[in-house]
Amino acid sequence: MGCGHLLPHECIIRDPIKVEAWLMDGAQFQVLPDIETNFSLFQPVPFSHPAVKTAEGSPGYAIRIGANQDVCEAISTICRQHHIQNAYFVGGVGSTIGARFTDGSIVEPHVTELYLNSGNVTFDGSKHDVSIDVTMIDYQGGISSGKLTSGKNPVLVTMELVMVIGTPSLA
Repeated sequence: MGCGHLLPHECIIRDPIKVEAWLMDGAQFQVLPDIETNFSLFQPVPFSHPAVKTAEGSPGYAIRIGANQDVCEAISTICRQHHIQNAYFVGGVGSTIGARFTDGSIVEPHVTELYLNSGNVTFDGSKHDVSIDVTMIDYQGGISSGKLTSGKNPVLVTMELVMVIGTPSLA
């Protein structure tokens, strides 16, 4: 297993693979210039508000978290601003400055690329609890997995997520 950037013109899929996909209605991620990083990055571009609807019609958001923002705290802020109590994530990729996981493990190399395994947001009446489980590769080739500790995982360059409001159905 590995992760990181895959360049479409340099990749060949040799064997059949199983892929789970989610479609967004009302938004898309476009590669656009980013003034802060001086790179072209994925940017959510909404066509309506909220920006995303699932096939079941549940509303959601295409989210971009910028450099130096803590992943969990940024999501908590978005939920607070939009009065969201429960949500779950159906996809996400990005980079962090190393990582600190809830089990106490630490990724020291400061350049990482990650993908979201799962995640959710719950609200206890006073604060949001954000649980984000990721798998990442650091620039030295080390692969790590775990749940990100809130307040300890700033984004390196960018992170893009798709968050659906509500709780996932078990169907």
